[in-house]
Amino acid sequence: MRRLPSLLLAALAASLAACGPGATPTPSPTAVPTASPTPTAAPATAIPDRDLFDLARRYRGVEAEPLTTAELYRDEPLGTVATFTAINVVALETFEIEARLAHVGEHALWYVSTAISVPDADLQEAARFFDQVLVPA
Repeated sequence: MRRLPSLLLAALAASLAACGPGATPTPSPTAVPTASPTPTAAPATAIPDRDLFDLARRYRGVEAEPLTTAELYRDEPLGTVATFTAINVVALETFEIEARLAHVGEHALWYVSTAISVPDADLQEAARFFDQVLVPA
């Protein structure tokens, strides 16, 4: 019986020795990071203009030639009357109207039906908005 307290005392002494401070390790110096240049993005390549005709030719096999400037931009005097096909989107019906060239904008010719009257100031404001706000966007 005397052995049990001696054994417990020896076990306690061994565990205290294991938990106590031992030899202190020699500290090693911490590496100091060196400065490096901030990474930069690769220079952006210029994005080509959107050429729908070229895209259609390359990816859809379209063989037609693009319209000429004369076909795209008609040179008509103010007051010219032309016939247009219009659509009634509610009834899904087409019909013809006569319209008068009332304004020549930078990007569009503005025709107004001969059956109605539109104030010149309103038409000019619509053309200005179209040329300066909608087209550049």
